[in-house]
Amino acid sequence: MSQQILCSELRLQWRQPLYFILLLAAPLFGYFVGKGISTSQVELFQRFHLQQVTGSLSMMALPWVTALLGVASLFRDQQSGMTELSQALPVSQGKLQGKVILGLLISLYLICVIAVCGLFLGLLTKAHVSPTPLEAIRIFFYMHGLLFVLAMPALALFLTLFWLLRNLAAPPVVIYLAALMLFAGYMALASASGSPLMASSQAPDPTFTKVWSYLDWFGLTALFERNINWSVFLFNRTLVLITAAFCAVKATHLANQSTEKLKQKPRRNYNKARLTTSESRSSNVSFVISKPHPIAQFVALVRLQCSQLLLHSGALFLWLTWMVI
Repeated sequence: MSQQILCSELRLQWRQPLYFILLLAAPLFGYFVGKGISTSQVELFQRFHLQQVTGSLSMMALPWVTALLGVASLFRDQQSGMTELSQALPVSQGKLQGKVILGLLISLYLICVIAVCGLFLGLLTKAHVSPTPLEAIRIFFYMHGLLFVLAMPALALFLTLFWLLRNLAAPPVVIYLAALMLFAGYMALASASGSPLMASSQAPDPTFTKVWSYLDWFGLTALFERNINWSVFLFNRTLVLITAAFCAVKATHLANQSTEKLKQKPRRNYNKARLTTSESRSSNVSFVISKPHPIAQFVALVRLQCSQLLLHSGALFLWLTWMVI
C-alpha cells in the first residue's frame, strides 16, 4: 500500500508541467553557474573550485525550487477541493503527507542531479585544455558526491520545515517568505563568516565562523576549510538531519491530530431527499466525445501552467525579491 501511494505520488508530480519546466531549466541554470564563477585554468577542476560551484548552485536554487514544488504538492488537495476525499482514505494523514514529502525529495534530487550535469558541462566548455576521459569521470562523480552530502540534508530540512508550516495552517505565502528568509539569512550569515561565496569587506570573527561551521545547513563553511575537520562536517550534517527529523515528527503529529479532530466532530442527520422523475422534464441529451491529440493537450497544459506560474502572487513576490537582492 505504501509503495503504491509513493509510486502514484511520483507519477502525479512528474506529470505536472511545472516539474517539466524546472527539469528543462535545471541544466541551463547549472551551465551558467559553471560558466559564471571565474577562476584560473589551473584551479578549474581542483577540489576547492568544485566545492565552490556546487555550493553556489545549491545555495541559489534549493530554497526557491523547494518552495515552488512544495507549495504545488502540499496544498494540492486544498486548491483542487479534494481535502475531504483524501481524508476519507484508509490511510492516516501523517502517512499520506509523508509519502508526498518523500516523493518531493526524490523529484527535487533528480532536478539537482540534472543541474549538476549542466554545471559539469559548463566547466568543460570553460576549460582551455579538456581533461582526460578518466579524469573527467572522476570529476563528474566527485561533483555528484558533493551534491549528495550538501543538498540531500538541506532538501530534507527545507521540505520538513515547509511541511510543518503547512500543518500549522500557514498559507502558501508564508512558505515563500520562509524560503526568502532561508536564502537571505544564509547570504548574510555566509558573508559574516567570510565564506568564499560572498565578497566580505572585513575579516570574519573566528568564534562566529567556528559556530557557523556547526550550524550551516548547507555544510559549506566546514567544507571550505583548507584542512577539513571531518568531525565538524559530519556533526553538521547529522545536526541538519536531526532537525529535519524533528520537524517531520512534529508535522506528522499535527496531521494525525487534525484527522482525529475531524472524526470526533458530531455528524448531522440529514433527511434523504426523495428524487422524483418527471417525464415532462426529461429530454434526450446527446454528448459528443472529443479526443484531443496528446501533444496538443500537453502543450495546452504547459501554457496554462506557465501563465499560472508567471502570474502567481508568490512567484511575482519571489522574482521581485530576487531582483532587489
